[in-house]
Amino acid sequence: MPNGPRIAVVLGAGLGARFDLVPGLAVLAEIYPFFPQVWELHPEQLGTVTAYSLGIMITTYGHQFSLLAGNHYALGERRLMAGASSFTDLYLGFNIQRKFP
Repeated sequence: MPNGPRIAVVLGAGLGARFDLVPGLAVLAEIYPFFPQVWELHPEQLGTVTAYSLGIMITTYGHQFSLLAGNHYALGERRLMAGASSFTDLYLGFNIQRKFP
């Protein structure tokens, strides 16, 4: 057996939603439920609560601006499924996307 890193296959799912209030303005929500029994290989990297984020998106001609607040700093699904450290800690984020015609 090789002495390389152990790789775990974990199945998880998140839920995201976008609600358009008026044309060009939307509310965003995202949640990743935390299932600690699945993550037994690396307990030092686990959070203790479910990861979530809320935000708004403004769409203009050619651009999308997003302002987000959530209880986790990670962006990738794999890390978000591992949980967040606190339900009340908030991290702010800002995204800009350019849409080419």
